[in-house]
Amino acid sequence: DAQESRGLGDVYKRQDMARAVATFPIPVISGIGHSTNETVVEMVAHLNRITPTAVADTLVDIYRNLDNKLQNMKAYVSSIGDHKIKPEKQKLLNAIHYLKSYAAHPITQEKMRIQRWGTLVKNSSEKRILGEHNKINLTLKSKLTQGSNNVLSRATNKLGLLETKLNILDPKKLLKRGYSMTVKDGKTVTDLEQLKEGDEITTRFHTGSVEAKIIKINRDE
Repeated sequence: DAQESRGLGDVYKRQDMARAVATFPIPVISGIGHSTNETVVEMVAHLNRITPTAVADTLVDIYRNLDNKLQNMKAYVSSIGDHKIKPEKQKLLNAIHYLKSYAAHPITQEKMRIQRWGTLVKNSSEKRILGEHNKINLTLKSKLTQGSNNVLSRATNKLGLLETKLNILDPKKLLKRGYSMTVKDGKTVTDLEQLKEGDEITTRFHTGSVEAKIIKINRDE
């Protein structure tokens, strides 16, 4: 019974396989091999070969035949294209040649007319530009001269004022007027806070200087 059950199971499996091959959406090529009897799968397959190697050879032949067909179609399409395109291309070249020859004369005339106008405009423009250039040069020259004189005059006045201020602030003249200048460590003393008792200072007068040591500092209250 067990052997019979296994046999029935194999039958169902073969039926399922045959059904799957028969209903597969693309053609199926079988190559079971080592089979003495034709199976159901081989019956329902699109093509049946005796071995997997034979199936591979069949696929190679199919693709080779397809490639040959594609090459033939390519050659056919190319020949049809050349046959139809060459005459049209020649017509187009003839039309271009005709248009060029027809348009050459008017274009030449317009080109010459434009050149004449260009020459007239150029000559007129050069004369006008030269006149305006001369006017501008004269105007600029006059303005520059006037401006330079004004700047020079203002600069001279400023220099005079600065010179007057410098003369007023000249230390020598201040010393000559009776003032003195105290120096500590090479720096002018301008505030009592800069000094302390024991510091050595130099006091300069108009006619010379004295060196002293601070004994006491008296601050105004």
